[in-house]
Amino acid sequence: MQRLASQTFRIPSDTIIDNIKSMRGSKSNSYGRPTALNTDIETKMVEGLRCMERYDFGLLRKEVMSLLLEKKITDLGLENKPHVIFNCDETSFCRDPSKTKVVGTISYASTRTTSISGKEIVTVLLTINASDDKVLPLIKGENIWNQWSAPEGTGDPGTSYTATSNGWMEAETAAPNDLPAVPSMLTSERTFEHLGSSQPINDVAEVIASSSATTKETSPAIKDFSGEKEKKMRIATESEVITPNEVSHRVQNIQNEKKIAEEQKNKRKKQTESKKKEAKSKKSRKRIVNETPDILENDAFSLRSSGSEDLANCFEREIREFEDVETAFKDVSEMQTDAWVIVEFCTKRTTKHFVRQISSLIVVIQFPQVEDKSSVDRADVVSILPSPTIGRRGYLTFQVAFVQCNIN
Repeated sequence: MQRLASQTFRIPSDTIIDNIKSMRGSKSNSYGRPTALNTDIETKMVEGLRCMERYDFGLLRKEVMSLLLEKKITDLGLENKPHVIFNCDETSFCRDPSKTKVVGTISYASTRTTSISGKEIVTVLLTINASDDKVLPLIKGENIWNQWSAPEGTGDPGTSYTATSNGWMEAETAAPNDLPAVPSMLTSERTFEHLGSSQPINDVAEVIASSSATTKETSPAIKDFSGEKEKKMRIATESEVITPNEVSHRVQNIQNEKKIAEEQKNKRKKQTESKKKEAKSKKSRKRIVNETPDILENDAFSLRSSGSEDLANCFEREIREFEDVETAFKDVSEMQTDAWVIVEFCTKRTTKHFVRQISSLIVVIQFPQVEDKSSVDRADVVSILPSPTIGRRGYLTFQVAFVQCNIN
């Protein structure tokens, strides 16, 4: 039946089986390799990760795997002894923080706030063991302000405040005096970095103390592993002494280089534009040559190969053509209504000619047919044009040559 339904509706048989057994959308308990932790431990771990993420202590995927410390716990014989494993975590809160994605609930944006150097930061050192025994919070800084501490009876009871010489964590501050007696303590690589230890940094360091020792006897043993903090100086390699004259000289060189680069850029731009213009002119000349009628090609002559008679004949032919064009203009005395004329207007510098259509024989002409009209004297009318032909796009074409006319 399942196979028939799969073939009929084209649905994978595994999907049909999962829906029948109500396993759709849930992890199967019968497939895959056996898990390292049972369901109860995994559920508790998930709840712990969600709780840390809720209180802005979310862990990255790599941090979750590294914090298991399976190998070190086995090597040190700390199985089933969560009450003797303490973790000192230094965190801070910045006014201008950055965010990093952390492990959290599905379909919920989970981020971790990370402090940025150069901003105002409040640092907190949290100490807790694997059995959920917490050491009271310790808030430190370069100075202690009254605004940091809550009024008496309102804040977290037992919260400690301290100040260091430079505002950074120190060995005396990192090892609280109220730790219970423990046979061993695991510290991470970050602890050495924050304390400025000069000893070789190992992945995990072990500090052994007597199991019967008191709190005061255990604390000095914990403090001895870091040593005194060394002050570091930042030294620039390959340094040089620069005088004010040298600075001015270098600035001038940089400005000259920028100026030369700008000139070269403009030169290349002009060369490119000139090449484009030359190519365009060649293309236009080639088009004109291709469009020239065969008659002109037959009548063409070369000044080098032609004699004086050919040159004279050419001039006579051009004069006749010019006279034929001139005959196209009519006498001004023959002006009529709706005729097209050339009107002359004299300006301060030049003389302009306009093509207009006569609307009446009084003094009024207009072009195009709009409300504004201009009046001219008959003496300003140069000549009468023949009737134009109207093209497809409404352009007027006159079969005459406008010689020595500044047409507008």
